[in-house]
Amino acid sequence: MIMKGQSEIIASILIVLIAIGLLSVALNFGLPLIQKNQDRAIDDRTKALFDNSNINSIPSKIKLIANNGGQDTIKIDAEGVLTLNETENSISFNTLSRVASNAQGIVSLTGDSCQINPNTNKIESGILGLDELGVICIETFTSSSDYYDITYKLYIRELEDVEKKNGFRIDLKKHTAGLESVGGNNNNIRLQFSKRNTTQINSKTLIITDITVLLI
Repeated sequence: MIMKGQSEIIASILIVLIAIGLLSVALNFGLPLIQKNQDRAIDDRTKALFDNSNINSIPSKIKLIANNGGQDTIKIDAEGVLTLNETENSISFNTLSRVASNAQGIVSLTGDSCQINPNTNKIESGILGLDELGVICIETFTSSSDYYDITYKLYIRELEDVEKKNGFRIDLKKHTAGLESVGGNNNNIRLQFSKRNTTQINSKTLIITDITVLLI
């Protein structure tokens, strides 16, 4: 009877040890997979916010406000650093992720060059009616063995007609109460129509619309 009791205790201990071992294996292999799937979903959502074809994206909201006035707020549902660069006329979001949907280096999602013109410190102008207002670039590089450092960047460029007699430009201006860069979770971009001016540059008539940007 004593030996039988001891055997039952040993069997119970073995079952517990096996269960703990299986749980450890599940955590070691299952948890990283869950985390990667979460990061992949965040990457998809963030990329959609920088997509010209998405009516709720940053470039689409900027275009809508420039044309119709008003204001709107866009939420970045991810952890990272949001930056407004008035010189480049750009908005970018930098984050760390366990997955990368694009090749390492700089990739243009719009097929345009991501190179800044050294004379103007801006992206080259596009053709009105043919090119998109926003040039979308993603820069990816390995930060560590487990993470990629990813920057999603939107450049707002000037659009000209084929004859270069008329140009349309949207300038992003920092709100007087705001910062050029904010970090953390769930950042917001508040866009507001400010003013519209028309100026003459040689033989070209240029219409400039200012959009105030508040990062919070």
